[in-house]
Amino acid sequence: MKNILNLLSNENVLGPSPKATVAIQQSLAETHLYSNDIEPIFLDALAEKHSHGLTPANFVSGNGSSDVLRMVVQSQLKPGQNAVIAAPTFGIYAGFTKLYGGRFELVPLKEYTADLPALLAAIDEQTRLIFLCNPNNPTGTFVSHAALEDFLQQLPPHVTFVLDEAYREFGDHPDLPRAEEWIAEGRNLIVTRTLSKLYGLAGLRVGYGMARADLIDQVRQYHQRHHSGRMTWRGGTAALSDREHIERTLAMVRSSREFYYAQLPKLQIGYIPTQANYILLKELPVKAEHLVQQAEAQGLLLNHTAWSGLPENVRITFARPHENERVLATITDIVSKA
Repeated sequence: MKNILNLLSNENVLGPSPKATVAIQQSLAETHLYSNDIEPIFLDALAEKHSHGLTPANFVSGNGSSDVLRMVVQSQLKPGQNAVIAAPTFGIYAGFTKLYGGRFELVPLKEYTADLPALLAAIDEQTRLIFLCNPNNPTGTFVSHAALEDFLQQLPPHVTFVLDEAYREFGDHPDLPRAEEWIAEGRNLIVTRTLSKLYGLAGLRVGYGMARADLIDQVRQYHQRHHSGRMTWRGGTAALSDREHIERTLAMVRSSREFYYAQLPKLQIGYIPTQANYILLKELPVKAEHLVQQAEAQGLLLNHTAWSGLPENVRITFARPHENERVLATITDIVSKA
């Protein structure tokens, strides 16, 4: 099938950071060398990016943020202990908890948003981790800084809060959390981020975690030696500084939000307001599975969110104007024939 448009995985349709591409190409001649001496350059760049008095000791790198989440679970959770997870969400939190011998409890979202009181109520003496994706995947909803501040103050000392901010940089709401402030204050918090989305480096696998230094030391014990290469660290470092690519991507995301917010009601399709680079459809006039299957037949790949526990919803990655128009035209055609 020709002219396939893949909007399944929230990849950046603009492609990688041009600065990262140059850095990757320049590092090809170094591929016979290990990366130990280059990784600290990336950690330095992270400390500079996040400021708030954070230093490289507050950061750990990973082969994607999923790798960091693996290290977090291994370092914080013993077999038989449990994790509490705001769900539906990214399935890897439960997957790693189970893989390393732990148990997990899924706490349902409330109106598509994490239910913080219910998360606190689910904690017991064996709870060691709480996972929250914010903005959440696949809903795009978020919990505010003030709400999480109150949540952290009520968190028992034996529980570490894991805040997955893979999509945080797409958000423009003034109430979004400022997690660096909590890390600087020494809270019991580990934040994970990725360069797969905003920076367009999904195939390069660049992720990181940030926390107070003693927590990072615990996580780093499970950091595999040579887990990424010189291209990863040089490319990731360059991408962090590519303001032009970042602004182009954010402008695309903002215009996409406005487009879908304006057009979906005309099709009598509901949606969840989003702070991420995707939108979750609801109240569809056709079955979600049918919509995704028919769209695929026309070369358009959308995400049926049954995998997350939302069988009647569809997630669409934001794209360029002409691609968003194609999505709308395809959906309009499918709905009209239903």
